[in-house]
Amino acid sequence: MDTNDLILNVIGSLYEIVKSCYGLNAQYQMLVNDENAKNDDISDYGNETQTIKLSKKASEILKCIKVEHVFSNIVKKSVQMLESICHDGTNTLVLLIYSLFRECDIDLKLLYNTIYSTINTKLDDNIINNDNNSIVSNISKLCLESLKSLYIERNDKQLTVLDIMNNRISFQDQIIIYPRLILSNNPSINLNNESILHINSFIIDNNNNNRINKININNNNNNNNNNNNNNNNNNNNNNNNNNNNNNNNNNNNIIFINEILKLKSNFEKEGITKSDNNNKENEKDKTKLIFHSAQERTELLQYEKLILKNKIINNIILIFKSIDEYSKSLIYNLISNNTNYLIFDNVQEQHIKIITRSFGISVINSIDSTIRDGINDDLFLKNFVGKCGEITFYNSDNKVKLCNLKTKSPLLSVEIYGSSNHILRQRVGSYVTGMGIGKCCLEDLFILPSACSPEFSIIQSLLLNSKHQSENNEKNNDSSSSSSSSSSSSSSSSSSTTYIDKEVYQALIRSIETIPITLLSNQSNKPILKILDSFYCNFKDDIDKIIGINLFSKGEDDFFLNPINNGIFETYRSKFQTFRFAIDIVCLLLKIDQIIQPNQLHQNQQQQQQQQQQQQQQQQISMPTINKKEYIEFKPMEISTDAMEREKIENTKKQNEIFYSKQQVEKRERIDKNFKTNPFTQK
Repeated sequence: MDTNDLILNVIGSLYEIVKSCYGLNAQYQMLVNDENAKNDDISDYGNETQTIKLSKKASEILKCIKVEHVFSNIVKKSVQMLESICHDGTNTLVLLIYSLFRECDIDLKLLYNTIYSTINTKLDDNIINNDNNSIVSNISKLCLESLKSLYIERNDKQLTVLDIMNNRISFQDQIIIYPRLILSNNPSINLNNESILHINSFIIDNNNNNRINKININNNNNNNNNNNNNNNNNNNNNNNNNNNNNNNNNNNNIIFINEILKLKSNFEKEGITKSDNNNKENEKDKTKLIFHSAQERTELLQYEKLILKNKIINNIILIFKSIDEYSKSLIYNLISNNTNYLIFDNVQEQHIKIITRSFGISVINSIDSTIRDGINDDLFLKNFVGKCGEITFYNSDNKVKLCNLKTKSPLLSVEIYGSSNHILRQRVGSYVTGMGIGKCCLEDLFILPSACSPEFSIIQSLLLNSKHQSENNEKNNDSSSSSSSSSSSSSSSSSSTTYIDKEVYQALIRSIETIPITLLSNQSNKPILKILDSFYCNFKDDIDKIIGINLFSKGEDDFFLNPINNGIFETYRSKFQTFRFAIDIVCLLLKIDQIIQPNQLHQNQQQQQQQQQQQQQQQQISMPTINKKEYIEFKPMEISTDAMEREKIENTKKQNEIFYSKQQVEKRERIDKNFKTNPFTQK
């Protein structure tokens, strides 16, 4: 096949992309019509032809592109020779697709599967003595549940790529890891426990060594995937409280409350009046963590450290807002019959770090969590852990009920168990590694899973925009038809601009639809039209948004596959690079018209241009030319020394002596006499 025929066939297959790659509002167009030649450039079929040109910026980009095509070298050489020319919209299209990708909704199931599978595959089974594949899966689930509770499920709205990208993750002062050594001699300890997750609380542990043999662990621990957020928090709180009841002297929690406490009891009215009367008197007694100097802060830290070490049995309540005296009395009297409490109110979030340091708590910049079957019980004894809007105290039963869970507290404590120090150290290290992998999965914009859902969301958003614009155009046309003739010109101009916008959206839709088809250009035996029909059916019926193209299809129904079932997680990075690569190929092919022989209609114009150029050259030749120096000669400087000057003086002396000698004088006199006498004048 001839090279020109091959190029023409490629242009025919990519005509839809070339036609549809316009810039926004036609400001930077890739395809430019010559307005002066609209009526002249008509093909044999009666259609107007278009000249395809690239800007200098696009041609410079094309030099660096590596494309595996037969004619790529020919096209790149032509691009290097003919760089100048017009505007293009490729950069605008890439940026638009990039911005639309950021606004796409994220499928949480796909995101969870991606994070879990990524952590599970990165952790080495041999390092942590994984015999039954239970430890790796447990650590992966722990990391996933921690990320869900801290960063993913904190917002009620549907998450987008941009939301997760803007939510930077920092594990400092949010997670505490407690390695626990399980001894087989202690019958009260369940050896099957691997880790425990405590949401919304810190465990205060004063002495690890003395506490090892005194741990009582419940079999029903923590989170369940099917439970909602409220049940998850209640279950974790219940487990924490049961542990506290069994080991009040060793297992203690810091309680964070971010809302105003409203406590209900039989003495509520009397308590309100008492608190109103004593508010002003007791304002000075409240603990406020405000520091005016570094010395004052260090003194307070040292003072608190002594108090808290002496009262380490106590549970700590940190309230970010004020609390009345009646609420304090209920906490002191009704709840804490056998346990003391330390209450800090008006605490700012930035001081959490200072408070944790005062306890001597060491913080690791990574997390771990676990998934267990939870207990569906709204009532739990004594201690409540979490941020809430309202708490009800039952005096008769000495119980507390959670009325309304507002938000989750960004705090976690994790207990990891092992039968030996070596295994325990390995599990903690794997736990830290897994959380680092999970952090990368959430913070990297390009690694977020998308499969083919962005194409559908982009096309859907563009279709909605085009529909809104068409409706606005109809309204404008109705209003313009009822207006006078003077406003007809303005309506025509507005209709022209809206027409351009409409064409731009339609062009973008067509380009996004046809890019996956062009990627299958090497698979020429595949039924492209059937694949496109399946693409439309999946989009319209919304059957399955997570699809992939099956390049090894055998029948008519297996052109698409679900990547999750095949273990393929198509990421945003690969999808974005695919679009970018396809658009670069389109930019490369736009220069092909400079290689193809021109049509017969264009030959006349080219001949006229050639004749004009020849005439100009002849005129330049006929004009007289003026010889001008094309360069400047530079003479070297003369070098003079004392010896050279002495030689010159001696030479002049010798010449003078010879000149004034008798022989030379007589010779000159004879010559003069001969010239003075004229023989023809003598008589």
